Amino acid sequence: MRKKLFVFVFSFLFFSVAANAQLSLDESLLDYFSFDLGGSMTVRVGHQGEYVFSPIANDRMISYLEWDERPLFIAGLVGGAEFKNLRLQLGANIAIPTDSGIMDDSDYDNLVFYPNCADSIAGIKTRYTESQCHTNSLYSFDVQLSYSFKLNSVFSLVPILAYSYQHSYQSAMGLDGFYYIAYLREDNGYMGWYYTEGRNEKIYESEDTEAVSLSRDYYTTWIGLGITFNLSRFLTLDVAASVSPFTAIKSLDSHFLTDSDYFDDMRSFFHGGKFSANLNYKINYHNNIFARVEFMSTGMADGVSYSGYHGSSNLTLDEGSHSGGDMKCWDFSLGYKYSF
Repeated sequence: MRKKLFVFVFSFLFFSVAANAQLSLDESLLDYFSFDLGGSMTVRVGHQGEYVFSPIANDRMISYLEWDERPLFIAGLVGGAEFKNLRLQLGANIAIPTDSGIMDDSDYDNLVFYPNCADSIAGIKTRYTESQCHTNSLYSFDVQLSYSFKLNSVFSLVPILAYSYQHSYQSAMGLDGFYYIAYLREDNGYMGWYYTEGRNEKIYESEDTEAVSLSRDYYTTWIGLGITFNLSRFLTLDVAASVSPFTAIKSLDSHFLTDSDYFDDMRSFFHGGKFSANLNYKINYHNNIFARVEFMSTGMADGVSYSGYHGSSNLTLDEGSHSGGDMKCWDFSLGYKYSF
């Protein structure tokens, strides 16, 4: 009986100590974990660019469309998890549909008729129109992994790996501009500027008409380095610079007045870059507010273009031109973050 009692007491004590040790271990591991969740409002000022280049004209530009994002108002949600110095952050953003400036469309038709002309002739804008630019939708998702190397109580170095995806759909409403009449020529034998009186014609469509649309997707990778400055117990400044090893851009450009679609598939390597500065104020253990500014440029991505009738599923490769695309923007954000 005593032997059984001894075994029972010993087993109870052993498993109690083991359970307490495991609990202490779990609690110590939890001390290294932290989580946060926040939201932000962003004002974006920027534009997206569409380019068409002619191979037979020494790859010079024959057409350019610029789509304004001036401004866009973007709501964001961000969440993060940290284990020791390693941080994983996820973000999602969506823009409020709004009129966002103008879409201007420029053509340089001397390069079409005279591909070997001088650069001074190639730069003559033979057609120019403006439309009201409306951003129907824009949303994005991003993921970022970083590790903080603490140099001292003030400075930390933070290597960054990130990936982002963005989709947007914009409409060019109406059309207002001029074009140089194609069969006329100036005294030098070339087509003149679109505003040449007596040799141009006006183009106009009311803003009730959707003239052009642009649906575009960005797939962007980033590598970068950040520096964290602990300015005080409550104030932290993070600055970071990144480059894009690889960017893919896919665009569908629909011209409704000519019943035509253009699909561009573009790539770039180490062309994009961005810089950001984030100021965080810690109100207390749980509550933080922050202000952030970021400049981002994808750089020029280059690729192939396909064209055909609007809505056709059989677009054909356009061997007489190749496409380019980019995006540049400034983002100004205010936000709140709750730390668990």
